[in-house]
Amino acid sequence: MRAIKAVVIGMGLLILAGFVIVGVTLVMRMQEVGTPEGAFQSLATLPAGARIVETQITDERIVLRLETAAGGQSLLILNAKDGREIGRIALAVEGR
Repeated sequence: MRAIKAVVIGMGLLILAGFVIVGVTLVMRMQEVGTPEGAFQSLATLPAGARIVETQITDERIVLRLETAAGGQSLLILNAKDGREIGRIALAVEGR
């Protein structure tokens, strides 16, 4: 009978140790998540009355297709690594 008690207590301690190890591992991994390396904050200004119609994102570029209040369209090109504006392209219909 004593042998069974010792085995049950030993198994209970092993289960408890396993839970502690899993808990500590989860807490440590949650602390590592934080802010990803290379995160940035940037501000892109749009013309007054403009709205974003379409967005395309690649590894290196973010392209925003804008529609102005007057009905014209343009492309705003941003660097995806740091949010810096690379350029703007005004789109026009030929013959106007």
